Amino acid sequence: MTGAVVTTVAGARSVDELALSELRKDAVDTDALARVPASRSGTVTVTFTLDGQSVTVDSDGAVPVESLAE
Repeated sequence: MTGAVVTTVAGARSVDELALSELRKDAVDTDALARVPASRSGTVTVTFTLDGQSVTVDSDGAVPVESLAE
């Protein structure tokens, strides 16, 4: 799931995935993200803000990214 988040956020920012070092550091608990699709108790949704973007991760694998800047 973390790979999908990195790919989606990089695409939304139009940057290379390697430019997203904050996803590999303390900004996001990657262990927690990895457990989202493993939930068997219904739909789980996690939303967080990352550098001006709202990132949502659903247990069904969806990772929509929305800009918070207007």
